[in-house]
Amino acid sequence: MGLYGIKKIAVKRKILSLFILLFALLYNFTNKKITLVILFSFFTIFLIFDLFNYFSRGKNKASKFFFKLYPKKKKEYNSLLSDATLFFISTILLILIFQKEIVILSLILLMSVDAGEQIFGILIKSKKLPWNKDKSWMGTFMGFLIGIITLYIVITTILENIPFIIILPTSFIAAIAGTSKKFDNILIPWCVAIILAILL
Repeated sequence: MGLYGIKKIAVKRKILSLFILLFALLYNFTNKKITLVILFSFFTIFLIFDLFNYFSRGKNKASKFFFKLYPKKKKEYNSLLSDATLFFISTILLILIFQKEIVILSLILLMSVDAGEQIFGILIKSKKLPWNKDKSWMGTFMGFLIGIITLYIVITTILENIPFIIILPTSFIAAIAGTSKKFDNILIPWCVAIILAILL
């Protein structure tokens, strides 16, 4: 797969990451039970196709078609579980452990900070991070700024009972967690949830 193909997959995955925002809004406007049922349904679907793909060594036609709709990263094809399946497990656990406002903020920050770091990291050339050559200082800084803006909008519109004091430390934690080489889709919401549980 060439560089163009890799970038095309990255863009497609970022568009599909809007579903993370939909899950956050779903939880905000419904309740824990409904959200868990929907998340568990998605988890089951992804798990089935992950298993088909893994045990057929990528030759199962149904899983091939499914992962064209939700493209896997190259490294995921050798793994038992895709990043999406791990995300659903992680989010279900978040909902079971943390209060509603914390989960909603964690998911919204995951979508905005992760996308911001990747998009601006590509658009604005800057020095790469020493611990992750796929991420840059400018991308990380822009993720931090986007986190601040996102939290401000959410706190002034949806979750008005959340204090403004959490904006800077939470955005910083999300941006740093987003520089991880692996599992940033899990690290960002969990780091955010933990810092919010401490601050709130």
